[in-house]
Amino acid sequence: MSWWRTLLRRRGSQEPAPTPLEDAGRRDARAHRGRLTDATDPDAVRAPHSRAVITTLPAAERRRLALELQGRRRGLVCTDDEWWTAKALASTRCGWSPPDVADLLRLAVTEPSGRTATSWGRGAERALQLPLAALAQLPADARGPLLDPVRTALALTAAHHGTGTAHHGRERAAIRLRAVLGAHPDLGTLLPPGDPYTTAARCGLGPRLYDPGVVELLRLCRQSLDIRPGYRWLGTVREHLEQSKTAARALPGLLAASRGMPDDCTDHRAHLGTPNEASVRLLGAIAWAACLSGRHKALLELGGALRHHRDDADTMGHFLRSGLAALGALAGEPGTGGHRRVISGHPAQTEGLAAEQLNAVRGFPAGWDPTALRHPVGAHTAVFTVHPDGKVTLGFRTPNGRLRHEVPAQVRHHYPVEYAALRVQLGHLRRQVTTHMGALSERLHADPGIPAAQWAADYLDVPALERLTRALVWQADLPRGPVTGLPAKPRRGTVWVLRDIRGVHHELADTTRMSLWDARHADAAEVAAWRTALTRRHLPQPLPQLPPPAP
Repeated sequence: MSWWRTLLRRRGSQEPAPTPLEDAGRRDARAHRGRLTDATDPDAVRAPHSRAVITTLPAAERRRLALELQGRRRGLVCTDDEWWTAKALASTRCGWSPPDVADLLRLAVTEPSGRTATSWGRGAERALQLPLAALAQLPADARGPLLDPVRTALALTAAHHGTGTAHHGRERAAIRLRAVLGAHPDLGTLLPPGDPYTTAARCGLGPRLYDPGVVELLRLCRQSLDIRPGYRWLGTVREHLEQSKTAARALPGLLAASRGMPDDCTDHRAHLGTPNEASVRLLGAIAWAACLSGRHKALLELGGALRHHRDDADTMGHFLRSGLAALGALAGEPGTGGHRRVISGHPAQTEGLAAEQLNAVRGFPAGWDPTALRHPVGAHTAVFTVHPDGKVTLGFRTPNGRLRHEVPAQVRHHYPVEYAALRVQLGHLRRQVTTHMGALSERLHADPGIPAAQWAADYLDVPALERLTRALVWQADLPRGPVTGLPAKPRRGTVWVLRDIRGVHHELADTTRMSLWDARHADAAEVAAWRTALTRRHLPQPLPQLPPPAP
C-alpha cells in the first residue's frame, strides 16, 4: 500500500480510487512468483506494468517521483513496499542531471538529521537502487565528482569487520558499488581482511580506501622492498603523492592503524594484536611514503608508531628499521647518500620535524649511559674507540671476545632501537672529539690555563676525551714551581694527579693552573726525555706537541 494511502486511512479519510501506477504495481505483484523479502534482489524483479505507466509520464515527473521515493529511503535504510515503482523508475531513462543525481546519492547515505550513515541498515541495497541507476545514466565524465557517497556506502558494506548484524544483499551491493567506482580488483589482497593492522587500516580509511589514488599507493607499497628502497621506487611514489592529494592525506591513517587506531570503532578489539609479516613490510614502505610526502601530520604519526613499537623488534623490526632510515634521510643525517637526494627539497621546518621525531624514537633505552664507550647489545658488546688522531669508530665484540668492525646481523634485526641509539651516540662522540681536538690545538699555541678542577671535569672525566688528554704533556703551576707530566689516577685513587717523567705523582689543588706544556720554551734535554718516555710507552699524541728530533 502506498505511503500516502496509509496516511489517509490513519486520518479516517475516504480512500481514493487507485492511481494507474498503483494499479500497475498490483498487477506486477500478482505476476511475481515468490515472496518478497530482504534477500530479494531489487534489480531482479520484473515490473512491466509499472514501467509501461512510468514511460507515459514526462521526464520531469519521473524525476520528481524518484526523488520523493528516495526521500523515504534515507541513511541506507529502506522499509517501504514500493518494489515495482522503484524498479520501473530505475529501468527507465529520466533525463537526470548531475545535481539531481547528487541529491539522490546524498539522500541515500544521510539520515533525516543530515548525519552520514554509520552502518549498513536493513534494505540498504534497495536504498541505493535509484541513485545507482540514475548515476549510470550520466556520461562517464560527469560521474567522477559524485562518487563520494558511493565510496561511503561501499566502506559500510565491510563495517564492523564482518562481525556486525548480517544484512541481506550486502555482498551484491558491494559488487555493484565496486563496479561503479572501478575499484581495484585486488583490493582484497592489498589490505586483506583478518589481520589486525589491515582491519584497523580499512576502518580508519573508510571511503578513502576506494579512492584510485589510495589504491595505487597501496599497490606501490605492497611491492617487495628492502629497508632502503631503490631510487626508482622512491621517485615513483613521490610523483604519485604529488599528483594524488587523497593518497597523501591517507598516510596518517595508515600509520595510526599500526597502533590499533581508530579506537572509537564498535569492534576495536579486532584492531588489536600483532600484524603479520606482510603488514609489517607494508608499514615499512608506508614509512618511506610518509617521509617522501613531507606532510607534518604523517611524520608525527610515523614517530608515534615507531615509539609505540620500539620494544617489539622481534615482530616489527622491518618497520622500525625502515622508519628510522626514512626519517634519517629526510633529516639529512650523514650516510644517507642517494636516498637523501631523492627525498630532499622539503622546507627546513619539515626536515627539522623529521630530526625531532627521529631523536624521540632513538631516545636512549632505559639504563643507557650516553657517555659510556661500551654497551651490551644482546650477546654482543658495542665498543666505541677513540683513536689517537681523533677518529671515532664503532665496533662489536662477539661473545668469544673477537672485535668486529661490521654491524652483526643480530644487532640490526633484533635490536634496531639500540643500534639507532648507538649511531646517535657515534655522531655525538665524533662532534665532541672534533671540538676537543680544536680546543687542544688552540691551547698548544697559546694556553692561558684553567683551574685543575675544571681541567679534570672537562678533559679527563669525559670517557671519550680521556685518552686524548692523557696522551699530552701538561704543566701544573704548583707553589714550589711548574711541574710537567702526564695525567694519571693512582691505584685506588679518585682524583687526578700529574705524573712527572720520573714517575712521581704530584697532587693538584682545585685552583692549580693547568696548561699544555709548550716544548718550544723547554730545554733540549727535557724535550728529548719526554720523546723517549712517550716512545717507550707507545703513546701516540693527538697533536704534534714535541718538535721533530734534530737530524
